[in-house]
Amino acid sequence: MKKLSLGIFLICALTNLSAQPKMVIPFEPQIFNGVNRTSLVYEIHLKDSLNRNIEIEEFKVQSKNTLLLFDSEFISYDFRADTNRFIKNIWIDLDTLPAIITNILKCNIGGKEFVIKKEITVKVRDLLMIRPPFNEGSWFIGGGPSESSFHRVACQKIQSKFETALDGFILGYSNQRFAIDWLAINDKGQFYKNDGRTNEDFYGYGKDIVAVADGEVIWIKDEIPDYIPPNYHDSIYAAETALGNCILLDIGNDIVAFYAHLKPESLRVKLGDKVKAGDIIGKLGNSGPSTGPHLHFDLRKRIIEPFTSGLNRYYAQSVSYVFNSYELIGTGIDDNEDGELDKIEKNKKLVNQKLPESNEIIIISH
Repeated sequence: MKKLSLGIFLICALTNLSAQPKMVIPFEPQIFNGVNRTSLVYEIHLKDSLNRNIEIEEFKVQSKNTLLLFDSEFISYDFRADTNRFIKNIWIDLDTLPAIITNILKCNIGGKEFVIKKEITVKVRDLLMIRPPFNEGSWFIGGGPSESSFHRVACQKIQSKFETALDGFILGYSNQRFAIDWLAINDKGQFYKNDGRTNEDFYGYGKDIVAVADGEVIWIKDEIPDYIPPNYHDSIYAAETALGNCILLDIGNDIVAFYAHLKPESLRVKLGDKVKAGDIIGKLGNSGPSTGPHLHFDLRKRIIEPFTSGLNRYYAQSVSYVFNSYELIGTGIDDNEDGELDKIEKNKKLVNQKLPESNEIIIISH
């Protein structure tokens, strides 16, 4: 009886030692290189090993003694019956990239306080340079890279997955951090003519889309109809149709370029085709979950193989990149969403090896 009691005591003691909130940084921090700022971008995933509710008290990021971020707002990230999960999307603008940063979380579980620290080594490397996905035109960068864009906070949820190497749980994949919705505009800052109730009203509809780099076509989807703006059917949110008509282009080093919402029967490539940067591969459309003609474009790193099977292409991580060149016009202000920009703050300049951010207006000419 004494041996049994001792065994139970030891099990309880070991359980209590291991029972603690697990804070992980599941993917290497990315560097955003914009015209006016350089930023460090990553996520914190947080879950308790015993699934207890975590009360966030304080969160900060610092480099040595310099405070970089003080913000305790985490997103509750429950997934079906998998509860008490939290995620924090980090976006820190920096004048100089530090070598090491420290993430410090103070939280409370059932009256007990925990303080967790996680250090990150910031790896400074050249960003992948590609060409824009169009040969010409004036474009509004919708939902482009920024700390608050809807693409930035999107994440493909999964059942909590414990990773021994991280000593914590992965809750999902941030597969759209640096995604852009490309919307064509005219010289008056308008997205469409007439009332915008037909696809043909939109200035971008039917524009040629090109390969951003040399690569191989590893996935295509065609024959999904263009929906009449501003409507679409919720039923199209499925693994096979969520991108509308699309092309996935493997451009090397496990990086895949995603082109979504293409015009039906406009694809000029087939599965397995090898293309060169600048080759026309399809036309801008309004297929899939889209309220108006645009191109959704982003780069994702392959993680789970086979990559093109089921949801595996969504279980991927968005990676940072830059365009070789473009002309910046300025920033558009769209308060009323009435089909035209309310104001354009001009800031004309030729830009090399940067990535435009949310709401900027750029001109491409190749």
